Amino acid sequence: MSDSGQSAHACPSCGGSLEEGFNYCPRCGHTVRPTCPACHASLRDEWSWCPVCGQRTSSQTLQIPTRVMAGQAETEAPPAVKSTAEDHNQRGVELYENERYDEAVDQFKKALALDPGNSLYHCNLAVAYGERGDVSEAFSEYQRALSLNPADLTSLLNLGYAYEQQGETEKARREWQKLVDAAPLSAEADEARENLTSLEP
Repeated sequence: MSDSGQSAHACPSCGGSLEEGFNYCPRCGHTVRPTCPACHASLRDEWSWCPVCGQRTSSQTLQIPTRVMAGQAETEAPPAVKSTAEDHNQRGVELYENERYDEAVDQFKKALALDPGNSLYHCNLAVAYGERGDVSEAFSEYQRALSLNPADLTSLLNLGYAYEQQGETEKARREWQKLVDAAPLSAEADEARENLTSLEP
């Protein structure tokens, strides 16, 4: 990709050396210049149009490159990928609500193929698997969601329901108690407390 913006020789955040065309500092992750929302070419702040693809780049559409931190195992997906992944996720939700579980599973898988570190997509896939009767796959996806985000309240709540449906009430109790402990003032915690009360003899 050719650099359409001004060359930066030193990172304004850490002072690290930057080569021609860098949009972020490889040392500290600081963003150096904005990029085109359509083709991701480097831009100058004052430009209203992308010189590469002609996309309008007003303040309403200008995008700053994703911050990438060295040493972190998980990085954010680029904006364009996030948008496409969320499109698949939303389509999956619609299909799920219409009880088209096979198609919903397919859409959630497509979302995860683009954004595999998104715990919500793993949770949604788990729910769809559960409705389809794929119990082991559902539990695997809940575990993946919680490994990415141990404080994912929706996953904790739904995992409790999944255990309850399998007759494993102690495991259900454990997940709901985790939820209450993690976020006692949340709506999910209120629901979990009701569930815990219903499990009492």
